[in-house]
Amino acid sequence: MTDNALYTLWLLLAGKQGSAKTYRLNQSMPPREAYHATKAELMAYLEEKDTLPFLNKDLRAAQRVLKECIEKGIDIVSYYDDAYPSRLREIDQPPVALFVLGQMPDPTKPTVGVVGTRKCSANAAATAATFSCSLTLSGFQIVSGMANGIDTYAHKGSLIKGKASFAVLACGVDMIYPKANKVLYDLLKAHGGLISEYLPTTPPLASNFLRRNRIISGLSDGVLVVECPPKSGSMSTARHAVEQNRTLFAVPASLSDRVNTGTNLLIKQGAIFCTEPEDIFNEFLPRYADRITPMTVRYVPALQNP
Repeated sequence: MTDNALYTLWLLLAGKQGSAKTYRLNQSMPPREAYHATKAELMAYLEEKDTLPFLNKDLRAAQRVLKECIEKGIDIVSYYDDAYPSRLREIDQPPVALFVLGQMPDPTKPTVGVVGTRKCSANAAATAATFSCSLTLSGFQIVSGMANGIDTYAHKGSLIKGKASFAVLACGVDMIYPKANKVLYDLLKAHGGLISEYLPTTPPLASNFLRRNRIISGLSDGVLVVECPPKSGSMSTARHAVEQNRTLFAVPASLSDRVNTGTNLLIKQGAIFCTEPEDIFNEFLPRYADRITPMTVRYVPALQNP
């Protein structure tokens, strides 16, 4: 835990989490400087009305949260810490901080975000698990969101061979959501990591899910969309991937599937047509030739447990 942690918590508590002014102030000056800044100094970056929350210099709430994080083993990685992922610095509104249980993804390894619908077909579940298993055996890291459906099977595909997997949560990292993923949560904590921009005990509010999607894509070199409707959170992750200049892959949907047509739409819009892990290997081998050893697992069943 660095010296930045206390003042980063103050900044998050003083400003509304997810507000543009909080992101803007954080990128304008380190939280310690913001804490000591006068109203006039804050007005160099914020409108006068937006400075008011940051003129409250009471650190007691931040000290309580810091104590809670230490007790729960939650690491706080500030935007100004060396451990903060360089990939995230590139995105629009990078998180002020990341709260982490377990580990952060290795910044030197190729990373793929795997996303899709919560109400996935058995075939799509097996596809997510198979791709993730093949990718992690080949040297990639998998990032997803621990939601029901495709996210869950993407994580299972990594863990089934003992490889690390990383989940970006739409709640505090001390909150298990969905509850049915308690075993998966524990495995991710032990073999990978749980990551969130939200303070501990933050519930999984609906608005949080769309906001966290930019982090899944932001942590990744590329994003694989396995199965989803044209209006879904996965499509928002795909949009973030394009905006962040990440490589976008999509597994085509059957023509008989009238619901999950989102991936076909993405392919029409330029996503890479992806039917086997080799499609992803081929894209990243030129960049990561010394870190990727292609190994393809042809089928991983959609197991109930990792």
